[in-house]
Amino acid sequence: MKLSIPKFPIFFQFILFISLIEILFFIILNNLGLQVFQLVPYLRIIVIFFTFLFILKKFKIPLSVFSLGLNKTSENKLMLFWLLITILSFIIGIIKINPILYLFTDFFYIIFGYFIFRLMKIINKKKQIFYKLNKRQAKYFIGIIIILTLFAAVLEVVLPSFLVIFTMCYGLYLFKEKEYKISFFYFIPFLAQILTANRALILVLVVIIFFAFTIQKISIRNVILFLLSSIVSIFVLFYFLEDILSLVIDTMKESSALKQRLVQLHSVFSGKINWNTPAALSLKQRLVEINLVIDYWLSNFFNFIFGGGLGATLDGSTFKDKGVVVSAILGKGHVHNIHVLPFSILLRYGLIGLGLIFLLVDFLLKYFKIILFKNKEQLLPLYLFVFCWILYSIPAASYLWTTPLFWISLSINSDEN
Repeated sequence: MKLSIPKFPIFFQFILFISLIEILFFIILNNLGLQVFQLVPYLRIIVIFFTFLFILKKFKIPLSVFSLGLNKTSENKLMLFWLLITILSFIIGIIKINPILYLFTDFFYIIFGYFIFRLMKIINKKKQIFYKLNKRQAKYFIGIIIILTLFAAVLEVVLPSFLVIFTMCYGLYLFKEKEYKISFFYFIPFLAQILTANRALILVLVVIIFFAFTIQKISIRNVILFLLSSIVSIFVLFYFLEDILSLVIDTMKESSALKQRLVQLHSVFSGKINWNTPAALSLKQRLVEINLVIDYWLSNFFNFIFGGGLGATLDGSTFKDKGVVVSAILGKGHVHNIHVLPFSILLRYGLIGLGLIFLLVDFLLKYFKIILFKNKEQLLPLYLFVFCWILYSIPAASYLWTTPLFWISLSINSDEN
């Protein structure tokens, strides 16, 4: 009997294709001697290159993709504003003589994002890029992803973050559609790497669980139930969280990244956090970066208004987080990756970047309302993904604009608003 694999919508084809590319090149770059943090910048460029090849293979690119004609949806306003301040900040970066490598990569990420956004809008009007999987497609899609997950686990490779988060979002959608058995399998990629999950991914899981119990279920009964369970949870956490964390931490391996996160949380709740210990290093690193950005931003009027421009860097000579120092391609004297999203934007765009921060916060609120209250079932997975991806990027800023799936999802959503 011949095995027939169903054809997936283009959106899902892209997810599988780009996930495979990221995993393969992660392995290749790692074998060339690059450590995890060192290879990330190269991996991002490779992903964008293969995204472009995928687009050329699937679509004809119309000249109208380079126009600025956008309707008045909030997604379009975001893109146009982001494009304009990026062009301005590119000029600022030239004036400031920022490192050419970072100057052009910053510019390229946003320009490519705008190009993807515009192209998907045009293509989506001609043929639907995203539509929900039927039951058979859903089984095959997650089956392929589970194979990729096992492949990555054997080779000790971390799955692409966008793949893990999107499968969780689609799993929630299937759960809402009462496809409970299939929905469980969509959480396997997350479960497979839970021990290496970072704080942002755990946050996304909490949000997914929250939506699972609240989407289109807001009622007086549910509000009362939510309030009662919240009170009980707060009570339990207040009195027993420290003991629970201690118990869980003691059962975990020393090499587990999740254990380090829990040790941080335990230290915070116990009020005994030592900022000089390895367990608190990543948290301290973010605080150090925030202080440096604020000092730079307030150092003079020009920096306050325009920021450092694209390609702006900080002097990381005193940084103790080796992951940050090692990933700095131009050396620790020119650290470009600022983790916390609002401060990463402030460094590049200054006061005008507050407009971008406002638009992103507005998106979180808008999508929160759409997910909970509005009947947009067809695009629910994409609304969930954009919402969760912005949240995920708050403590890891550069993920937001370097992931093509974000721009594609945003573009498809814009046609519905």
